[in-house]
Amino acid sequence: MRIILGSTFGSLFACALLYVLGRLKLLYYYQAFGIGLADIEPTLGDYLFESWFTAQNLLFFVLMWWVVLKTRSIWAGCVGVAHALIPLSSHYAFAAPDGWLAGLLIGYRHTLLKLIPFATLAALWLLGESQRKALRHLSWPAPRAGRALFGLIALAWAVSSAKHFGSFDANRAMRHPDQYLLRVTLGPAADPSIPQMSEHDELYLLHAGRERMTLWNRTDFCFGSSSEIRTLVVPRSAVEWLEGRKRFQVQPGSRFL
Repeated sequence: MRIILGSTFGSLFACALLYVLGRLKLLYYYQAFGIGLADIEPTLGDYLFESWFTAQNLLFFVLMWWVVLKTRSIWAGCVGVAHALIPLSSHYAFAAPDGWLAGLLIGYRHTLLKLIPFATLAALWLLGESQRKALRHLSWPAPRAGRALFGLIALAWAVSSAKHFGSFDANRAMRHPDQYLLRVTLGPAADPSIPQMSEHDELYLLHAGRERMTLWNRTDFCFGSSSEIRTLVVPRSAVEWLEGRKRFQVQPGSRFL
């Protein structure tokens, strides 16, 4: 009975965590455009889908610190701290995107988050017999209180990272909209109360719901300045047709791994 209750509680906790992480990531993404979640009405499936990136990197975070704590390596601990700061630093790297470090964090954030834990594990395994001996045992290298404390730290990191991941994605889309967003042209509005768009307006689709579409009017917007972010909510019934254009690329962001 205890096993069944523990398994049920664990499943419910995991689902709740995924929901929270996905909601935070979506909230901070659309908040950067001045849009609330109530405006786009996301579903439970949307939240769970958006949570995968944060959940994946939470596993990488746990792996990184399991390696550090098992081997008690000082240099690996320093690498672990740098790895933990990547979500925060890559987000704020947009404040100075022309620097080489900022460019590295923005362009290869996903690669760094994914490969650093495995590279550290491989290096420690190859460097000495004592590290290999420690890493052969998969048990967590801490008492129950230590595991509970690390669990709280990991959850706090995941919550903070979900916020920064959402803002990062929004900043990246604002900086290079043709890579990440669909540029659209709207047909004549059937409803005369809908503002008519000029042929010079740069419109990008942010969200398409069943009843309305949310667009970003990028006209006169300059990333990194105090430009206003202009959004437009258009009922689907007010649009006779819509043409979308997006630049072809093998992988969004042109970054592998």
